[in-house]
Amino acid sequence: MQLRRPHALREHATAPIAIAYVATACTLGLRGETLGARLLGGLASPLASDRAEAILSAIASGMMALTAILFSLVFVAVQMTGSFFGLRLMRLLGRSHFLGHALGVFTGSFVYALLAIRTIDLGGQSGINVAVVLVAFLWLLGSIAVLLLLILRLRSLDIGVLLSTLYAQTRRAALHVYVAAPGAPELGHATTADRSAWTILRHDGHPRYLIGFDVDRLVRCAVAADCMIHLPLAIGDPVATGAAVAIISPTARPLDEPALRDALWLGAERRIDNDPAYGIRLLVDVAIRALSPAINDPTTAIMVLDQLDGLLRVLAERRLEDHRVLDGSGAVRLVFEGCGWEDFVALALTEIDEYGRESRQVQRRIASLLDDLEAVLPAARRAAITRFATWHRTADPNWAASSAPDRQGLGHAAPLR
Repeated sequence: MQLRRPHALREHATAPIAIAYVATACTLGLRGETLGARLLGGLASPLASDRAEAILSAIASGMMALTAILFSLVFVAVQMTGSFFGLRLMRLLGRSHFLGHALGVFTGSFVYALLAIRTIDLGGQSGINVAVVLVAFLWLLGSIAVLLLLILRLRSLDIGVLLSTLYAQTRRAALHVYVAAPGAPELGHATTADRSAWTILRHDGHPRYLIGFDVDRLVRCAVAADCMIHLPLAIGDPVATGAAVAIISPTARPLDEPALRDALWLGAERRIDNDPAYGIRLLVDVAIRALSPAINDPTTAIMVLDQLDGLLRVLAERRLEDHRVLDGSGAVRLVFEGCGWEDFVALALTEIDEYGRESRQVQRRIASLLDDLEAVLPAARRAAITRFATWHRTADPNWAASSAPDRQGLGHAAPLR
């Protein structure tokens, strides 16, 4: 298992990126005359002082108004889309750094134009250095380019793009977390005759979620203390105040408890980076929301099933049951909980099947998905699909009439009965 340590700058990069642009604008605005003199000498712009001032003032006032209007529209669009897909999904997909660049360029243009005005007739010399005017126009052209790109980015709020983005993030997490080895045997936990003497490490802070852990550091802690560490919580599990976060076998040497706690990464909410199950959970939420009587949009549920079909194929080729870590000598040092193949199958399909029980379209797509998976999956993975398919058929008394396999759910695979 390979886990990625959470990084605050990666999660909240919008403000630092915008501040970097503003700092650059301030530097150019305050030092523009000096830098221009170094590059172009004392070459003055052919614009008269009043014309240059009018242009720079128009850039400053126009960019501030444009920034306010544009971002107001973006926030309204995000809010409306979030009401349909869910705020968690919108926040997750809003991790793009492009909004930080856009805000930085627009604000930087405004700040630079204001500071550039002070260089007009500076030092008793009439006019303004041509470099100052050129940089102002470059900021303006950059703002126009970013504006066009931002308008195009609004397409990312389309349902197809949203689901594809979520699929890509979940697939990336699955490929990063799990190694490729289909059909690996379940390793389970190291057995011990008596756990009554084991030490229990409990969480003493506010309720959090386990979003990952440092495997190498935990193994080093276990080797240094000559013990075994069992993490009773899986990634994505809630960690309540007082809950056990680690169970340590009797140690031969003192255990570095602060290092062990620091190796457990806790956060205020789940993240996909180390938790592919959360990506699947979000996709399923979109589907069951679409299948609710208030929305009644089975086509969106079909699109979600298309993405889940691909994710299950990816997960089927990974080693999901490897829940133990050994040290260099072959001794078990770390045991942790996690989702197995059957867990992923149940998570991806059970609720959509239940909420879409009255939708002929959804039932046909699920039947097609199950048939396809049974045909292409490795032998070790087929049993879970077969069991779910059996449950799917027996749970629906009208299965024969509504669940003929059909990848589009349109009903063209078999006549209506």
